[in-house]
This record gives sequence, C-alpha cells and structure tokens, in this order.
Amino acid sequence: MTNQRAPLVVLLVLCVGGFTYLFGPVDPVPRLHASAESPDGEVTVKVYRKRVSLRPPEVVVLARVYDRRGGLLLEKRVFSDGGWYDAEWMFRRITFEGGEIRIGPKYAPGEYVAIRAEEYTVAR
Repeated sequence: MTNQRAPLVVLLVLCVGGFTYLFGPVDPVPRLHASAESPDGEVTVKVYRKRVSLRPPEVVVLARVYDRRGGLLLEKRVFSDGGWYDAEWMFRRITFEGGEIRIGPKYAPGEYVAIRAEEYTVAR
C-alpha cells in the first residue's frame, strides 16, 4: 500500500516546490529581516518583511521602533513592491545618524528610508 502512494507524494512535493519556486513562499506572517539598537540604548528598530499577496505579488517591509522596555513606539511601512527575492538583500542596514534612523539600502547603495526622531518620540 505504501508503494502505491509514493508517486502521489512525489508529485505533490514537486507541485508545491514548483509553486514556491515560481511565486515565492506563501507567508503573510512578518519575518524579522534586520534589527539594531541605538547607541544610547533608548530605542530598538526591527525591520520585518512579509508577503501580502500572490497575484499580483506584493511584498511589504515594515519598520517597528521599540522603546527600551519593549513597548512599540512606531510601526511604519517603508517599502511595498512585487519583488519578493529583490527584497531579500534590501533594508538590511540600520543606522542612527543626526537624530534619525536610516534603513536601507533601497535600490541604490546610497538610497535609504529615514525615520525622524519626531515620528517616534511623539508616539511616547
């Protein structure tokens, strides 16, 4: 009986694998993509990536800013596009410069998304 089901199982695995290869993973749960803590330890920034839809394919990158106790200060959508695999290498670097949080790079090495301190300090 087990030998009769083996071709069906192989076919199912190949179909799921092919679907995932063509369309990317079907995963609407935000997955941690990058994380950093400010030099003074006041805030922690976590960048999450999640797939919103298959057709049309849409990937969303979220930035969440937390205070030192872990309370959420700000959640901001920093990117939305159709390239699941392109978003893999994007938004991996988080820096704290001149009173703002810079998350990037986006498409070009010098292209960043900035979150000003006023955006998350007002939320406190």
